[in-house]
Amino acid sequence: MKELHGQKVYKLPVNYAQTCPNRDGVKGYGGCIFCSEKGSSHEAHENTVPVAEQINNNAAYIGSRYGAKLFDVYFQSYTNTYMSIGEFENIIFQACETRDDIVGLSISTRPDCVHRDYLDVLKNASLRYGVDITVELGLQSVNTQTLKILKRGHTLTDYIQSVMLIKAYGFNVCTHIISTLPWDTVEDLVECAKLMNLFMTYKDSVKVHTLYIEEGCELARMYKSDEFEMPDIDDYLIRTSSFLGNLKEDIAVARLTGRIGSEGCLFSNWGRSHWVIEDMLMQYMAENDIFQGKFISDGCSSAVQRYTTDK
Repeated sequence: MKELHGQKVYKLPVNYAQTCPNRDGVKGYGGCIFCSEKGSSHEAHENTVPVAEQINNNAAYIGSRYGAKLFDVYFQSYTNTYMSIGEFENIIFQACETRDDIVGLSISTRPDCVHRDYLDVLKNASLRYGVDITVELGLQSVNTQTLKILKRGHTLTDYIQSVMLIKAYGFNVCTHIISTLPWDTVEDLVECAKLMNLFMTYKDSVKVHTLYIEEGCELARMYKSDEFEMPDIDDYLIRTSSFLGNLKEDIAVARLTGRIGSEGCLFSNWGRSHWVIEDMLMQYMAENDIFQGKFISDGCSSAVQRYTTDK
């Protein structure tokens, strides 16, 4: 973003979407097992607040706090391409017209909800207002069985097809994954990195989340019933460093942890600050001579061998 605009660009979270096909019965009810009624968004306004008001309020706060002058509007919670095409076009153009300092739009959605009609709207907005378009896709895992346990309601093939379609429009992709899913292994994280390398370029990014558990979701019930064992901090360090070691060095890493407020939180980052977790990861990688892209030349064997030896 600095190369494109000469300065930092700050995201303005917008909460608008009401639901997703995994909640209204099309794919399932109740959402993914880790998703609460808030739609996994904890830093945005209520979705009853008008889009323009949310944008202006957040721009005023972030602008004064960080001296920000350019912004990317981030439609964050739920599935933002799961509404009528007319409604979608209205909020997209409203976001572009709210302020002159909007240089990008980020649209969070599911891999099975990426369709040409919505991408056409985004293309028109990009051409008319000169904004960059990023589609943020919640993949979470490349393991088919894990996707079923999570009740994601989409497949790995859905993800691949959606990325190919998004890239055909010339848009950027940001892929979300969770590195501490109890049902995944380090091999799954390595395969995930290798899959990212096939499609993603220097304009794309990945967000690595840690699994947190919030009251009110299916995962909370499972956690209280001891139906799974959460990976420990050492698992996080091994898994995430293995993922990064197999990820092309020109793919931006926009996040290394997930986090949630204290209210209603059953588990988040082993009771540590996300800054502490990230510092621990940087230290672990330095001590083990791991850096982004290190294992690409010889495939996944080095990362898997390291994991097997350590465990």
